[in-house]
Amino acid sequence: MNTLSQPNQPSLLVPGKRAGRPGGRSGAEPTPVWAEVQALRERLRAETARRTQAEAALQQAQKLEATGRLAVGVAHDFSNLLTIIGGHATLLLSAALPPEALESAQDILEASQQACNLTQQLLRFSRRQTVQPAEVELNELVTRVGRMLSPLLGADIKLTYDLTDRCPRVFADAGSLEQVILNLALNARDAMPRGGSLALRTATLHVATLGPGAHPEARPGDFAILAVSDTGCGMEAAVLNRVFDLFFTTKEAGKGTGLGLTIVQDIIRSHRGWITAASRVGEGTTFTLHLPVTGTAAAPTPTPPPPAPSSATT
Repeated sequence: MNTLSQPNQPSLLVPGKRAGRPGGRSGAEPTPVWAEVQALRERLRAETARRTQAEAALQQAQKLEATGRLAVGVAHDFSNLLTIIGGHATLLLSAALPPEALESAQDILEASQQACNLTQQLLRFSRRQTVQPAEVELNELVTRVGRMLSPLLGADIKLTYDLTDRCPRVFADAGSLEQVILNLALNARDAMPRGGSLALRTATLHVATLGPGAHPEARPGDFAILAVSDTGCGMEAAVLNRVFDLFFTTKEAGKGTGLGLTIVQDIIRSHRGWITAASRVGEGTTFTLHLPVTGTAAAPTPTPPPPAPSSATT
């Protein structure tokens, strides 16, 4: 029997062949309508990415606001307690006590003052406290903070100094810079669980021109340098690139807030300076602060003696 042809029925696709783009044969150029659809898809994808970034930024801002409110409440209550402690320590210093008791009272007073500085930093982080800048002798500030660091570092960490002979003064808030050194020193301690060395170094730097690899916040001028170096475990490049990010921490849950280095960077920026970090795994880390000088040099500061051994543990 002969088979009748049916010309009105659509032909089937040959196996292994692809259908062409809408509006053209297989392998033909896309039509204007198809190109417009593709452009709309790209715009939608970009808009979705921007919205995701905006939502993440909003969540980060909300976290920051909540942290600021918490910091304000804690700082005010804590400041009231410190005022009482400092007042009683001052009364003890004026009393007729044995030298050992007077020395202990002085330690209590200094500790309460350091804690007061910490509360000021919490208030400042929440944007509720203004700094009180003045001319500061950097070497003197470093040695003063160094004397308080020994009990915090422990007996297994050696504290060393390398201070320039004539360090120029910087216009800064002394309490803020003390908090910077304290934060960096405590981070260094945590990076050296088996002990090591922590070095505090001051120097001067004249920036004439900026090269291609200059820090984004660097500028020409004269600067005082404060470097805090440790011989700890160091950081990988991926961690180093995020070290100043808000709420970023490599510590275990409950042992790190991710605020310390963010506050440090914020303090240095508020002093019209900048901070850099360099690190290698197994070799340690160095944070370098750049602070603009006031134009006058401080008197030479003698290198402080090595700190006395401490029985404190890390």
